[in-house]
Amino acid sequence: MLVSLAIGAIGMVVCFAATAAVADKEIATDDLQRSLRLDTYRVVADSGAGRGENIYFFKCWMCHNQYAKSAPLLKDLYQRKNLVGGALVSDDTVTAKIKEGGPFMPAFKFSLSDADIADLRAYFHSGTCCADGKKPPLNPWYRAETKRWPVQSGLNGGATGVVRIKSGDSPEGVGVQLIAPNGVRTTVYTDAAGKFEFPRMQAGAYTLRIPTPVPFKPFRRDSVSIEGAA
Repeated sequence: MLVSLAIGAIGMVVCFAATAAVADKEIATDDLQRSLRLDTYRVVADSGAGRGENIYFFKCWMCHNQYAKSAPLLKDLYQRKNLVGGALVSDDTVTAKIKEGGPFMPAFKFSLSDADIADLRAYFHSGTCCADGKKPPLNPWYRAETKRWPVQSGLNGGATGVVRIKSGDSPEGVGVQLIAPNGVRTTVYTDAAGKFEFPRMQAGAYTLRIPTPVPFKPFRRDSVSIEGAA
């Protein structure tokens, strides 16, 4: 509905488009500050293909990717007949290549243990290798557990309105604010016609405020609510 509000001290009228529904108290939470939400994490696999993926991220991906020209892609490695050097593809030859390296490849016999190489081979065998530009490597330290986020629906377009002074004119450059329950302020300014429009915002109870220079007090309306779109 269209709400007309009179501002006695400075003779200003605000026409603000808002819904009449009362905001749900439980919905008006601090979801604007998502950094306050803590998710639980778990370390990725301790062995096997999962751990091999971590090793691949640290030791292999920077060269064996779709952009670098100095090393071949390792996707479907065990479906190939030969390595680049000509040796038949097998666990033994792959292990030897990792340990001894080559002309453009460092030797990992001192930095990777037999268990590390076994996990790396398991990753190559898994069918999930390898990361590329469209499928980047997973975070090597943590993998977030999937959670359902309580998503707030927005308006059918942003909240709009017009500011008019006592004479009936609509001034340009008047700041209009919507203040969320957690104190986050969204500020817009009136255009040449005195109109303002807020971006799409989540459902909840807001305070409408028009700050003005001293000595006038700012106009406030504490009962403005935004209802989620159906």
